Amino acid sequence: MDTAILKTVGEIAGIGGLSLGVVLLLFRDVIRKNIFPRLGVQEAYRLLRLIVVLVFMIGIAGLAAWVVTARDGGGYHPAQLSPKDKDTFDYELSAGNWCVQNHRPQEALAHYAEAAKLDQNSPEVQRGVAAAQSQLGR
Repeated sequence: MDTAILKTVGEIAGIGGLSLGVVLLLFRDVIRKNIFPRLGVQEAYRLLRLIVVLVFMIGIAGLAAWVVTARDGGGYHPAQLSPKDKDTFDYELSAGNWCVQNHRPQEALAHYAEAAKLDQNSPEVQRGVAAAQSQLGR
């Protein structure tokens, strides 16, 4: 039953919902334990306070993870290129990297521009452009 709840919450709210689901299940299971009558008042209070704080922190961490993944769009997804375009992209990227290594930033930027026409969101192209521009002093 518990895994079904986690699956449903995870599908609806993603990583944040999954985190909150785990928090609720853990909190429920800890409170159900029959250890509190055996503890003194001070120990029971400290334990309960610790549990509440930890559950709250786990929930906040899960919500923060959800916000980060929702804002980033789930990460970089490379463009679906045909084999010919993939070869062209790889060639332009390699040529641009070679030009940066050999201190030819103008040529590197031209190669990266050609690669960006095929996949403008590529992190490799963005890093290469940044390296070439730093050589130019921009």
